[in-house]
Amino acid sequence: MTQSSSQREVGQARRLPDSRGSFVVLVGLDGSGKTTVARNICCLAGQQGRFRKVRYFHWQPSILGRAEIPLPEYRNLPRKLALQPTTLRRLLSAARLFKNVVRANLACLLRVGPLLRRGSLVLVDRYFYNYFLDPVSVRYYGPVWLLEQARRFFPKPDLIVVLRAPASVLLARKQELSREEILHQTSILDHLQFDGAQVLEVDATQPPLKIAAEILRKAAQL
Repeated sequence: MTQSSSQREVGQARRLPDSRGSFVVLVGLDGSGKTTVARNICCLAGQQGRFRKVRYFHWQPSILGRAEIPLPEYRNLPRKLALQPTTLRRLLSAARLFKNVVRANLACLLRVGPLLRRGSLVLVDRYFYNYFLDPVSVRYYGPVWLLEQARRFFPKPDLIVVLRAPASVLLARKQELSREEILHQTSILDHLQFDGAQVLEVDATQPPLKIAAEILRKAAQL
């Protein structure tokens, strides 16, 4: 074997990922730029060479469906109305929560696990943390203690990225939440527990490309 061909093989070996991928979750309020940052991550990851593939999922990984493309919404979406938490709605909330625990674990077993073993980056927007931040958006009317119990059974991410921005910035970007709702959700985010997972807090007022590069650097170190 000539020296040049040997050097080419070494270069190819360096470019191919031989380590496990990363499971990364983006958490933040509406208007913090989660989807825009995710789109930039997908673009940058192909240039970086650390991850073989990038797969993006909104809310939580699907078992059989295709991965999504992180396309930002450029219009305000009508929020779901908060309904009276009746006994029936509490029971239905508990049933949906149990269903999502099962789906998340099946997705991890059948979809996320194989992707990670092949050196892929699995990127999820919101994940089950939205149960705490914005329960109305996931139609949850059950007690908080049930969420605390259920969180132990959701597969743990490798990295949680918390995107933070002041209320004035969030309101300028989107008008889906009122100032009072933003302050309330920010307070919840401040006290949200991430069960020992690595957490990266970023200033969401920075350019999305810069934020994406920072997240990729952190994910590549895992």
